[in-house]
Amino acid sequence: MLVSCLNSTSYKIELYSLIDNVWVKKDEIDKLEVPNRQYQILLNDYNFDGYTDIYLNSNSSMGISMSTGHSLTFNYLKSKFDLHPETRKLKNMFPNAKNKTVIIDSIGYNEDGKRLWNLFYKWENGKLINTKVKVQTDQIY
Repeated sequence: MLVSCLNSTSYKIELYSLIDNVWVKKDEIDKLEVPNRQYQILLNDYNFDGYTDIYLNSNSSMGISMSTGHSLTFNYLKSKFDLHPETRKLKNMFPNAKNKTVIIDSIGYNEDGKRLWNLFYKWENGKLINTKVKVQTDQIY
């Protein structure tokens, strides 16, 4: 895998395989919008298929960090990446392999004031879908 900065606002990800001692390009996704102050690239198995996927963080908020980014899962049958635009605005994606969910942070309001919530998503037909389960975490202020 090769991640490169095309310009100050976009990145390109290329996937290569070593075949007979020659690197062969298998896939390329370019023009991923990421400001030049992108924070990190996370490598995890986000869809729980046993292969490493990519989360390219493209934005973080002030105060309580709420990062968003691009989620790309590795499709091992096609030797390519699948880009998931449905995850683009989800905050703080954390894969939980134990119950095969992706935990998303959200801020909501209670009678006690603002609270941090964890939303739970599952993979259905290659897309990340909200399960409607919401769990309150510690009060944030």
